[in-house]
Amino acid sequence: MLLIFKAAWVYWLGLAVTFATYALIFMGIIPSISEMFIYLETVVEVIGLWALFPLAILENIYGFTVFFPGGIVILSGMATTSGNPGQALEALVYIHFGTQLGYLITFSLVSFLGARAFKLKTKQTEVSNVELIRRGVLMLWHPLLGSMYVAELAAVRARYLRVFPFLFVINGLYNLVWAFVIYHFGNILREEGNILLLVFCAYLLTMIGLRSFRAVRATKLEK
Repeated sequence: MLLIFKAAWVYWLGLAVTFATYALIFMGIIPSISEMFIYLETVVEVIGLWALFPLAILENIYGFTVFFPGGIVILSGMATTSGNPGQALEALVYIHFGTQLGYLITFSLVSFLGARAFKLKTKQTEVSNVELIRRGVLMLWHPLLGSMYVAELAAVRARYLRVFPFLFVINGLYNLVWAFVIYHFGNILREEGNILLLVFCAYLLTMIGLRSFRAVRATKLEK
């Protein structure tokens, strides 16, 4: 059991906080996802599109991002630009660069604070291009998954300058896809926010299962 937790501690912790957040939403203690959409859209309309930059930073910091389940910043941000391609492009730039800064903060926090709390390895790990692409495609489509992936890279002591180009490009491509989908179908996604959260939790459980299975199998092969 300890091996299973250790192999996927980043995901277990994220899942626990996600379930806690969903429970608070269900009990009415914090706003629902639909209510959060409306609130953020109002913030963007009053302050301006630049407000998406700090919001995107917060949404992609591991631990804090669970308060925005479902990629709520890009959903609400792009919804406010419907019918205006120029504003949509501006919103996308704010979101993308805010995301990258959020990744950097996450990486730094896990590297310097998580290293002490979880006694992480100190020797740097070289991650292959194939692995960075494969895991990036699986993880960078969602803010919480993306922040978990970046936290995991920090936990294994990967070099940030080595992984940054992959994070920047893969996440950028996903942002383009999301921007296109939300620009045209934003209202549908907003109304189904709670269902999307459940789908996300199921995906996360699957990822935890795969990581744990690989860890157990690797341990058996070593014996």
